[in-house]
Amino acid sequence: MNHMFSRSLQTLILFAFFSGCAPVHQELILDGAFCSVEVVLPETGESYPRESNSAHREWLIMWRDADGDLRCVNTDKSRVLISVERGIPVPIRAWYAEKDGQRKTAEFSARSVLPDAGSIFPHYARWENGCGTVELSFLDGIAAETADSAIRNAAGGVGSGQAITVRFNWNRFRDELTKKTYPHLADIEAAASSILSGSFTLRNLREQNHIIASVKLHGPECGSPLRMGSPFGRELVATDPPENTALLPLAEGVNFFYSPKGAFAVLRAQDGDIVCIYEPYHLPDSPSSDTVDSI
Repeated sequence: MNHMFSRSLQTLILFAFFSGCAPVHQELILDGAFCSVEVVLPETGESYPRESNSAHREWLIMWRDADGDLRCVNTDKSRVLISVERGIPVPIRAWYAEKDGQRKTAEFSARSVLPDAGSIFPHYARWENGCGTVELSFLDGIAAETADSAIRNAAGGVGSGQAITVRFNWNRFRDELTKKTYPHLADIEAAASSILSGSFTLRNLREQNHIIASVKLHGPECGSPLRMGSPFGRELVATDPPENTALLPLAEGVNFFYSPKGAFAVLRAQDGDIVCIYEPYHLPDSPSSDTVDSI
């Protein structure tokens, strides 16, 4: 049951974003209202999904147009060219997931094996020969998610949200994120709400309430040295065999951690119980995942 919960949770999150997403063809039609943007995807790294798995996966990239409608494209390349409208902030987000068998961007059954990467155009863009380039990163994915939340939830509609977020100092936002011990625990909804109200201060960029808990990690990696990678620029935790017990920062709800062979979904319940669910990165030839309760 826990295994089904973990798989369903991540699939539901992805489906909610992409089910209304219009695929974008690579033959771009550009005019004065649009500009071309080269999107550079991040390296997956060595402490989480190994490159040997990459043949089975692709990036799923999403952004919104001026009307707030989703646009998306999938690619297994390290770079892709997209067309975005000028004069508006464009949060760009990407998931690294299994390839869809029919390669239909809007209709896929995928489970991301990393948190979403992202960037914000034009705020994080660099320009060369009239073409903008944005390099997606996992840290900037937090900023992109915050901007997207503000745009979607503005009381005056998408246009109002875009008018507010285009003037916001996203570079300062990024600088403050890098100072956080656990940037992935940033309270995105609180930050987005304060940006919309015009009351944002650095105090609003706070980490969610969390505890540091000892969690026993199960899975095929147990018994060998396990280094848990943080896609946010620092090694999150190191554990030693044979116990493979790690001190993890846990917000209430589901927390995800990444290792070379699999992901750990650690649920911290309201009553204080902690459940650790291990899933190997799902590939066509991989075995089913193990689900183990942890102390």
